[in-house]
Amino acid sequence: MNQLENKTRELESERIKSTNEDEDASIRSKLEACVETATTDFKRSLANDANKRRNGSHSVPKPTLAEMQHQKQSKIEDCRLIYSLPSSN
Repeated sequence: MNQLENKTRELESERIKSTNEDEDASIRSKLEACVETATTDFKRSLANDANKRRNGSHSVPKPTLAEMQHQKQSKIEDCRLIYSLPSSN
């Protein structure tokens, strides 16, 4: 009987571990998507606010660029807070 109880506990432990790994993978995927959205928004803003130069390059005023970078970083921090992985204690 003791072997059966031990095997049952072992299987339950493996099932919980597998479920936790699946949840972690889902959270990681959502975090990556959130960060990608922040990056895409930054690039879109950069393209919209850039001034095209004669040589074909683009420029953005430093204050505008700094604000866009700050917004991107804030969005990424929000993503990290929203989708932080539970600590494994």
